[in-house]
Amino acid sequence: MKNTLETRKDDPEELVSKFPGTVFDDMPSMKSLLTTLSPIDQQRFKNFGWGPSINPRFQTLVEAINYQIAIRPKAVAAEYQGKYLTYSQLDAAANKLALILYSHGVRRGDVVCLYLRRSFSMLVGIVAAMRVGAAYVPQHVGVAPSEMLSHIAKISSAKVILTLSTMAPKVAASQHQSLIFINSMMDSPAPDNLDMGPGRRVGQVLSIAFDMAA
Repeated sequence: MKNTLETRKDDPEELVSKFPGTVFDDMPSMKSLLTTLSPIDQQRFKNFGWGPSINPRFQTLVEAINYQIAIRPKAVAAEYQGKYLTYSQLDAAANKLALILYSHGVRRGDVVCLYLRRSFSMLVGIVAAMRVGAAYVPQHVGVAPSEMLSHIAKISSAKVILTLSTMAPKVAASQHQSLIFINSMMDSPAPDNLDMGPGRRVGQVLSIAFDMAA
């Protein structure tokens, strides 16, 4: 993430020049296009597109979550339909699921399919996947067609599909994949500089395929 942010300091023309023989070769240069704008608008364009570089407080999302777990274990990590999940509960459930994923052969760099709906189980699945170093592919069951779920599971070469027991009829796993119900192993049912802090809440109301990838 740090390297990505620091890249933003580069000259746009220099970045484009690193890809010779591409469609960029037939495009007018950015500098020539900017000359059609007024000096004020040129500066506004540069300020908007190439802002200052900042270093994130935490190098990884897991590190940020672990920090909150360490200093605020009893604080509410998530609220859903009048129920609450504390950071300590999230930690315990995610660790338990991470061990299960590991026992099914999931390792760093692998892909885990996360097929469910918005729930505490979704958060547990995300944290568990990240803790074993795997990438997670979230899909909203009931929104994404069954054919799409099967296709994604196949092309991603996922060893495990995480879902809920109530969604088993809509989620099919191949003979080389394991279907794990997150809710069956559970006892009970943010980045800096975004004005976030203890007591703040984030509303997520779109498809989880969008929310989790944004």
